[in-house]
Amino acid sequence: MKTYFRVTTTPGHEKRVAEDLEDYLFRWDSEININDPHIGGVLIGYSKLPKDVLRGILTNVCIRHLHSIVIFDIFEKIHTFIQLYDILYKLLEEVVNKRQKMCILVKFRGVDASTRKKMLLLIKFLTNSFSFATLCTKKYVENINTILIEIIREYVGIKC
Repeated sequence: MKTYFRVTTTPGHEKRVAEDLEDYLFRWDSEININDPHIGGVLIGYSKLPKDVLRGILTNVCIRHLHSIVIFDIFEKIHTFIQLYDILYKLLEEVVNKRQKMCILVKFRGVDASTRKKMLLLIKFLTNSFSFATLCTKKYVENINTILIEIIREYVGIKC
């Protein structure tokens, strides 16, 4: 099973950060792979390491021009809006019994304005279907659990 993650960098330094991060992680995972989706300042990677192990290794990583790393709980290629709806609906159904209230934070990377608008309408419709879910615009909301949904071109990454 692969663990997917997103890296943000200083735009223009993606290649160097990808190489440095692959070199750093190689001692734990010889199959580490970090790709440039050609979105300024964004890299997508995957590892054979479990999420918790990878998170622990990356906690104190210090690489020049590396800004942030998000390890996804779910990462899938989406071909249609219906597929995106199904993925998000299943996720919200799973967490409905676990949490009282939650914030859903959505980020788009490398998605055109028309597609972004349609996806956001779909996500708003879905969150309105679940009374405990609120679509949020701020990164951190006090006392509310947050689900991060990142749409990166034709992929959706979700961090619960």
